[in-house]
Amino acid sequence: MKMHRRKNKFFWYIVLALFVLVSVFIVQYRLTIARGQISNGNQPIAEANNPETNSNIATNNIAKESVTTSLEVVNYNSNKDSTANKTTSKIPILMYHHIRNYINPEDKVGTNLSVSIQDFAAQLDLIKSRGFTTITFNDVDAGNIPEKAIILTFDDGYSNFYENAYPELKKRDMEAVAYIISNFIGKDGYMTTDQILEIDKSGIEIGDHTLSHSDLSKISAEKEKNEVERSKVILEEILNKKLASFCYPSGKYNSEVMKIVESAEFKYAVTTKPGISNFVSAFDLNRYRVNNNTSIKSYLK
Repeated sequence: MKMHRRKNKFFWYIVLALFVLVSVFIVQYRLTIARGQISNGNQPIAEANNPETNSNIATNNIAKESVTTSLEVVNYNSNKDSTANKTTSKIPILMYHHIRNYINPEDKVGTNLSVSIQDFAAQLDLIKSRGFTTITFNDVDAGNIPEKAIILTFDDGYSNFYENAYPELKKRDMEAVAYIISNFIGKDGYMTTDQILEIDKSGIEIGDHTLSHSDLSKISAEKEKNEVERSKVILEEILNKKLASFCYPSGKYNSEVMKIVESAEFKYAVTTKPGISNFVSAFDLNRYRVNNNTSIKSYLK
C-alpha cells in the first residue's frame, strides 16, 4: 500500500515537471518569434518610433492600439507637411502704396510712392500678358497656387486704392491684398468702412497694418501686442472673418515682433525687404517695391 502511494506521488511529480517544462518551452517559443519579427523589420510602428518600447514586447492589444495611435500621428504630420509644401513655391509679391496721378516737387516721398493710374493699368496688362495669375494669401494657405502666381499688395489703405486701383483690378478680374491701418479708417485720404467691405466682397483680401502705423521695433512689448492684436480684432469684427496676413509698418520689426504676430494667429507677414518670396519663413516675406517710374518687367520671370 505504501509502495503504491509512493508511485502515485512520483507520477504526479513527473506530470508537474512536464507541465513546467512545456510552459517554459511555449514562453521561449513565443519570445523567439517576437524577436524574429523585430529583427526582420516587422516591429509595430509605435515601438519603432518610441525608444521606451524598443526593449519590450507588447501584447497584441497594446500593439494594435500603438499602431493606430502612431498612424494618427503620421497622418497629422503628413497634413502639416503637405500644408508646408503648398507654401514653398517662389511667388513674387509686389508692394504698392498710392495709385494716383501725383507729382509734387515739395513732397518727394509722396511722389516716389505714387504710381500713375495709366502706369498701373499698363502694369496689370503686362502681368496678364506674361501669363501670371493674381492670388491672395488665403489662396496660398488653401494650396490654390497656379504655376505662375503673383500677389499684389497695397499698403496703408489709402482712398485712392478704392478710387483708382480697385476699378482697374475689377476690370481685369484680378485679386489683390489691401493692408489697412485700423485707426485711420474713414479719415481724410483713407478708405471708409463701407469701401473696405465692398472691396472685400469683390475679391480684395484685407490684411492688418496695425492700429497707427507705429515702428514696432522701437516700442514696448505691451504696445507691440496692442498694435497688432487690437487692430486684428477691429478688422475681423468689420469683415466678420479671420485675417490671413500682416504687414510690418515701414518694414520695421524684430524677432519679438514676429513672435507676437505669429501668436496673434496670423499665417503670413510681409516685409519691405526686396526679392522673391519662397515662403520658407512665413513671417518674413520679401516684396518688390513699385514706386513712381518703376519697371516691373524684371519681377515677372
